[in-house]
Amino acid sequence: QAMWRGRQSRKAFVQLFRTMTPSFKVVRLFLHLLDFSIEDYHRELQLQTLKEQVVQAIRHNKQLSQQIDKMDVTIGLLVQNRISIQDAVKQGKSMNAVTLSQGTGLKALSATSHHRLEAYQHLFYFLQTRPRYLAKLIFCLPERWTHRFLSNVILTLFNFGSHPREEYLMLRLFQFALQEEIRCKFSQLSDVKTMDSMVLKMVVNYARERSGQNALQFILGPLIEKILADKHITIDTNPVSIYNQWRNHQETTTGKVSELPPGVTQEQALGYQEVQDRLATAIKTLETTTLQFLQKITESKQLFPYGNS
Repeated sequence: QAMWRGRQSRKAFVQLFRTMTPSFKVVRLFLHLLDFSIEDYHRELQLQTLKEQVVQAIRHNKQLSQQIDKMDVTIGLLVQNRISIQDAVKQGKSMNAVTLSQGTGLKALSATSHHRLEAYQHLFYFLQTRPRYLAKLIFCLPERWTHRFLSNVILTLFNFGSHPREEYLMLRLFQFALQEEIRCKFSQLSDVKTMDSMVLKMVVNYARERSGQNALQFILGPLIEKILADKHITIDTNPVSIYNQWRNHQETTTGKVSELPPGVTQEQALGYQEVQDRLATAIKTLETTTLQFLQKITESKQLFPYGNS
C-alpha cells in the first residue's frame, strides 16, 4: 500500500507540473503546500536577518581590508627619522576601533612581527640613504612605467617629501639617477640636446606634484609677463638671424629689394657694422634680463619649495 500511495503521489506531482489544467483531485492533494503558515513567516524573517548579516560582514571585511592596507603603509613608513611611534600607535588604535577587539595593534605584535618590522626599517632606510640601487632600478623599467614608479614607489618611500630630510634624500636619488642615465645613454655632448632625459621628466613630474609650478608662477610670473609685453626687446644673438632681420627691415622701410646679399654665413654677417652693433645690444639686453631673473630668484629663495630650490 505504501508503494502504491507513493506511486500515485509521484504521478500526481508530475501531472501538477506538466499539465496545463490539472484535475481537482491533484490540486487538492498538494493544496497544503500553498498555505502560508506562521512558521513560514518566521523562516522568511530569519532568512532576511541572515542576508543582512552577510551584507554587514562583507562591509566589515572591506573596511578591515582598507585598514590593513593603511597599516601596511604605516609599517613601511616606520623607519628611522620617518614617522613617530605615536603616529603608528594612532593608526593601530584606529584599526582596533574597526575590529572591535582587544589585544591588537603594534603593542600586540609577536616576536616574528617585530623582527619583520625591524627588517622593513633597515630596508627602507638602506634604500633612502643609498640611492644607487633605486637609480639603477629606474633604468631597468620600461619608460612608460616611470611616472607610475615615481608616484607609487619613490614618493611613497620618501614620504612625498613632506620633510626637508626626505626631500634632500630624494634630490640625491635624482642626482644619482641622472649620473646613471648620462653614463648609460649619452656617449657625446650633442646627445644632451637630441635625446630625451627620463630623469628630467621624473623631476618635472615631481615638481608639479610638489606645487613647484605655483611657486614659480608667483615668483617669476610678473617678470615674465613684463618681458613678453615689451615688443621692442631683442635677445637674439645669432648673427645670421640679426642680418636677415636687418635686411628685411630695409626692404620693408624702402619698399625695394635690399642690395645686401642673401644667404650669408656667420663670418660674413659679422663683417657688417650694423650687425655688430645689434649683436652687442642684444647681448647687453640678454645679460640685463638674466640678471633680473637671477636677482628675483635669489631674493625669493625662502618662497621656493625645498625640492625646487
